Amino acid sequence: MLIHGGPSDNSLLGSDGDDLLIDPTGNDWIDGARGNDSISSGNGNDRVFGGEGNDHIFGEAGNDYLYGDNGRERPPVAGQDNDKLYGGPGDDVLFASDGRDQLTGGDGQDTFVFQSHNPVRDPAGWPDPGYTVILDFDPNEDTFAFDAAGYYSDGTSANFVSHASSRSG
Repeated sequence: MLIHGGPSDNSLLGSDGDDLLIDPTGNDWIDGARGNDSISSGNGNDRVFGGEGNDHIFGEAGNDYLYGDNGRERPPVAGQDNDKLYGGPGDDVLFASDGRDQLTGGDGQDTFVFQSHNPVRDPAGWPDPGYTVILDFDPNEDTFAFDAAGYYSDGTSANFVSHASSRSG
């Protein structure tokens, strides 16, 4: 389904299918809902939620908050989808959760937030070897933030992270 916003501030909601949501200007709220969506929020300071599915999200110009999965104001981890998030120009915040996400912040001081509350497991119970990739991290401008509440142990070692944050520079 094609959903196209107008020139002002808009709220767009996708369907349960695969959608193309486009909003060229304004400070927008866009939710792709279910399905494998392509979302372009255009210029403005936008909040974009991909929802369930393998989504491609383009923030374009502005200071955007881009959530790959079912996030809201404080996004929970709800899926293991493989999302692609593009921040564009501006100071963006890109949220990655379970799944193999690809993040591109673009120009500006971007923050990449990594969330994983339920580690992905293969059928044998081992952690999935998938990972999230940042394609353009600039240590002089960009920031990592970690928001995780998970524990895994194979009997010889364990990993645990709980609400850590880091800034380079």
